Amino acid sequence: MINTPALILFDEAAGAYYLRALKTWWSAKAPEGPWAVAAQPPASLADALKAAGTQVNLMDTPPADIEAAVTGGVVPTLHVSLGPAELIQTEGRPEYLPIPDTQLLYIKNTSSHVVIDVPSQENYVLISGRWFSSRSLANGPWSFVAGDKLPADFAKIPDSHPKGAVLASVSGTIQAQDSLIDNQIPQTATVDRKKAKASVRYDGKPELKPIEGTSLE
Repeated sequence: MINTPALILFDEAAGAYYLRALKTWWSAKAPEGPWAVAAQPPASLADALKAAGTQVNLMDTPPADIEAAVTGGVVPTLHVSLGPAELIQTEGRPEYLPIPDTQLLYIKNTSSHVVIDVPSQENYVLISGRWFSSRSLANGPWSFVAGDKLPADFAKIPDSHPKGAVLASVSGTIQAQDSLIDNQIPQTATVDRKKAKASVRYDGKPELKPIEGTSLE
């Protein structure tokens, strides 16, 4: 499959998909899964791995905590999304803790920024500087929330709190103003045109198409 950074191969004869991850091969009958460790992966996968290994993400070097869990015998669940997605992962069931002087809770056992507004029972998650909310943490659906539409208590999160980092994405806070100023500072770079080189990879031969309304293609 070419429209994914992972190495996913299809065995036409067996009607099976193979995915490389965590230094082993996984198999499934469909790209969406469910995926399981391949009992008898075809020997030809080794050739494919050698040929494509430098062009894809083999996912063979996970974060230390995941690697330790796998080494300890944990078999992870592989999730495949056919569109842009973000994975919110907790270590076990969500553990909620209160944020002082607010009506907010946060989930302690996750690397994601998940905050719950107690009065409305709405879940909020910060992804790439943008807020999304849902009444159901597990099932969604999630909707975009502008930074100035958050509950007022978000601005009261202490800067020294484990979730203080989210203040840069809460409108009206000093942290948000500082972040805006930092983003407006021009970033410059000097490039030596004689030494600069461009390396472009194509999937096969380049296919040129005219750009409508111009003489370019």
